[in-house]
Amino acid sequence: MTGDELVLLFLGIRREAFRLEQLDRYTVDEENALYSAWQAGDSIRRTPETSEWLRLISEHTAAGRRIYSVRIVDRPLSEYVRFELACLPDNVDAGQVVSVVDRHAHPDLAALTDDFWLFDDAIAAVMRYDEDGRPLEPEAAADVAAYRRRRDLTLAHARPLDEWLAAHRHELQERRRTA
Repeated sequence: MTGDELVLLFLGIRREAFRLEQLDRYTVDEENALYSAWQAGDSIRRTPETSEWLRLISEHTAAGRRIYSVRIVDRPLSEYVRFELACLPDNVDAGQVVSVVDRHAHPDLAALTDDFWLFDDAIAAVMRYDEDGRPLEPEAAADVAAYRRRRDLTLAHARPLDEWLAAHRHELQERRRTA
């Protein structure tokens, strides 16, 4: 599977798309300016009018398609994960349902190592990255049912983003001051 094929899968969603993310660091060139702004303490607010990604989410959800994800976090939270958690409320505002789960609190998540997209419960695209977190070509999963089970497992433990952020607000603020 190529990156272009992954884009076509996302554009062609009929009912829903699910994303599982769990790396401590992604290196995505398109995020560099936003990441630098966050590190400098500047505004990182995005909207569907200023972000193509949020526009796509908004269009899908306005058409009745569900875009949802789980972010698995490890301890201690990396600087990048804290940045990502600061960005995710904009995704929610655009219509994405985002949940978060702490891996250390759920031993049955320890074996999950692959990021993936699950499209319409029918196609699983396993995301691959180099050692620096740069995306490589995704792979089509042969056993889609295994990825549906992984999705269901993480959803069973995950909390909505706003609840997770509220429960960890002090920790996130404290780490931001010391970063």
